[in-house]
Amino acid sequence: MKFLFTQAQSQLCAQVHAKIDRACFVDVGGHMQLSQFQNTFPYVHKIDVNDKNWENYRDGWSLYTDIKKEAARQGINFATSEQFQLLDNSDFRLCATYPSKLIVPKAMSLKQIEACSKFRTKNRLPGLSYYHAATGCSMWRSSQCMTGIMNNRKMEDELMLNEIGKTANNSQTLINNSRVVIYDARPWLSAEGNRLKGGGFEKSKHYRNTEVIFCDVDNIHELSRCTRKIQDIANNPQTFFSSSQYSQ
Repeated sequence: MKFLFTQAQSQLCAQVHAKIDRACFVDVGGHMQLSQFQNTFPYVHKIDVNDKNWENYRDGWSLYTDIKKEAARQGINFATSEQFQLLDNSDFRLCATYPSKLIVPKAMSLKQIEACSKFRTKNRLPGLSYYHAATGCSMWRSSQCMTGIMNNRKMEDELMLNEIGKTANNSQTLINNSRVVIYDARPWLSAEGNRLKGGGFEKSKHYRNTEVIFCDVDNIHELSRCTRKIQDIANNPQTFFSSSQYSQ
């Protein structure tokens, strides 16, 4: 999403940009060190609206095309890592809607990974999105598991989440059996309803060392309404405070 400010609004634009920086670019201690994170987020801030040819523009998505380079930036060396491996998905047979390369726990075999993917809707198995080497914490994304109304189980899927918890173990953190917190974007009632369609969610009694938190995000139509409202606010920043409450 891009926001366009007129040249007369350059001061307001700078203020908005400063607030985004303070909110997004922080170190572990909570202190902003923007110089270390210049290319962390794929967004563009442009005060100079006269740059009509976008000569200074850099497509943020291009920052992450080299997964090995991005992993190294986050502190992962596949040659020596005991926690992670790089999985080839270049033929997109494992998951048609995932990138050509995925980062998964090293302890998982290819056969186990394939079985895990078949237990997730659209084969979207858990894949690493972000790793914080100093603490061993990581963020992963996946689709819902297909437990269904019969509470189906898949050993390889349960093993995957168990191994994800173990990736927090390294020489710096020395964490054993780290707890995996699963943030399910749906309301609990929607997740329960999806079981009737063959979907579902993780049961903590089956997935050891896990906790499921439902985030109560409404359906896609509600999200689209909020997005349109945010765009309206951007086009008329004078009404920011009076209108922002309707974008929640």
